[in-house]
Parts: sequence; C-alpha cells; structure tokens
Amino acid sequence: DKELRLLLEAIVPWKNDEYVIYRKNPGATEYDSIAITDETTYRDKGLVNFEEYCYFVKSIGHYSLPGLADPLINFSQLVCGEPSDNQPPRRG
Repeated sequence: DKELRLLLEAIVPWKNDEYVIYRKNPGATEYDSIAITDETTYRDKGLVNFEEYCYFVKSIGHYSLPGLADPLINFSQLVCGEPSDNQPPRRG
C-alpha cells in the first residue's frame, strides 16, 4: 500500500558499492535522484496508489583487481510500476 519495492539485481563481473535511485513522478518529464543505498532492495514509500512511477538505477562499483577502471558506472533499464493496496485491514 502506497509503496513499491525495487530489487537491484546486477549481473556484472565487478562489485557494486552503491546504487543511486532515480524516479519520474506521475505527469513529470524528468527523473530525480531520490536515494542512495548500498542495499540490493529499496522500498519507495509515500506514493499514491494506482499512479505510475518510473525508475532507473545508477550503480557505482569496482573490480577487485588493481589497475582496472575505477569507479565503474552502470545504468539500469527503465522500469515502471503502480502501487496498490493489496493488504487486508488489521484487526484491532
């Protein structure tokens, strides 16, 4: 309810250190940076149910061998989703 969970699954031969989450709000034309995390899941809360939100992620990482490019920057694909209320009411 009023949130979306992003799973940040990278299939790369290097280690990602952090992720910058970008979101495009409903009706907007630009993406804004909304969070930086070192976790591989992110919960975007405080959204409006049944409105579409679009995201992409910038990962920042490195190889474990010296002498290789550092840092490595990679951008995810775009993904969109709509939060919905699918949780039953709690009993008091």
